[in-house]
Amino acid sequence: MSAGASRVRGGSLQGYSVTGIGLASSLGDAIQACAAARAGIVRTKPLPFAAGMDGLEPALVNGHSCWEVDGFGSFGRLSCLAAIALEDLFSRWSPKQVAPSRTVLLLNQPLAIERPSLDEHLGFLWEQGQEETEGEALLRCLKPLLPMFLLDAPVQFLQAGHAGGLLAIETAVEILQAGRADACIVCCVDSYLDLSTLEWLNATGRLKSVSQPVGFMPGEGAGAFVIESEVAARRRGAGSLATLDALGVGREPHGYFDEDFSPRGEALSAALLQAGCIRDSQVRDVGLILSDLNGQTRRAMDWGYALSRCVGVSGVFGGMRLWPLPVNFGDVGSATGAFLVCNAVRAFTRGYSLGKQVLLFACSEDGQRAAVALSAPR
Repeated sequence: MSAGASRVRGGSLQGYSVTGIGLASSLGDAIQACAAARAGIVRTKPLPFAAGMDGLEPALVNGHSCWEVDGFGSFGRLSCLAAIALEDLFSRWSPKQVAPSRTVLLLNQPLAIERPSLDEHLGFLWEQGQEETEGEALLRCLKPLLPMFLLDAPVQFLQAGHAGGLLAIETAVEILQAGRADACIVCCVDSYLDLSTLEWLNATGRLKSVSQPVGFMPGEGAGAFVIESEVAARRRGAGSLATLDALGVGREPHGYFDEDFSPRGEALSAALLQAGCIRDSQVRDVGLILSDLNGQTRRAMDWGYALSRCVGVSGVFGGMRLWPLPVNFGDVGSATGAFLVCNAVRAFTRGYSLGKQVLLFACSEDGQRAAVALSAPR
């Protein structure tokens, strides 16, 4: 592979299912939020803040906030969001015959260097002589809020941005295949709505506003979903909400905000084709594509080039509906993957998937791309 080329991998996920979902969002829990999003409902509010370090220039940006975490900040806000999503998950998913020690919790959260409020929190702890990683700080705040079942569960941290939730599916399947767990719970959480983070996003030209019409609307939330082998789930009487088909993963050599970035769509198109085509390269019966397209120009161009490559290779994606979830929830950052999975599951449950499969894709700002194909439960 030549220097600067995109890196791609992928593989089958067959034999594994999603057996539970939970959500904390601006539109409510998993069932409420997905129904509201399908109906085209959005719930935004103005987020006034000082657009500049001097605080003299007022700015007004609309965002998608979760009222349940108003007043919380930094890791406290993230832990409350994650706890709400996990509570929603356990309200419908029963862990009967699954031991806590045989359940792995995979947590995808943002990097502190990309969220100034988290960086400030860790800096304050360091000044007090208490050094913690992002994962340790989040888990310390989250531990008292966790469902009893998860208190003794092993925890594994991921920090892979928008694509992290979909990449966590690959990690979960590897854990289950190795016999290290009977179930994996993927929990993804993020928030752009702390004051210092909003100021940083505005200063770097990423927010949608009157002066920046092609930016994104900031959001926040958390999502959780359970992955089990179909055999194990059937044995313990757990119903499948969706079956996993295939995963495609790629990486561009440059991130969206690198000076050397140029939209080529190579990694995204390769990931989409890996996830969207079966062994004999026939097109899957995909009727709906859920994405994290958020209104930023470079993301849109990356998708456009990827789409042209996919159509040129196999004629795929011709009659499918594209649904960018940030339209309904705002950009939820590292929580994106879980939001995609939850909405795909509800599309199958309520019969608006427009086909037997739903294709998900997410693109992290550092160049990581991931796509996953899900099927209606068999």
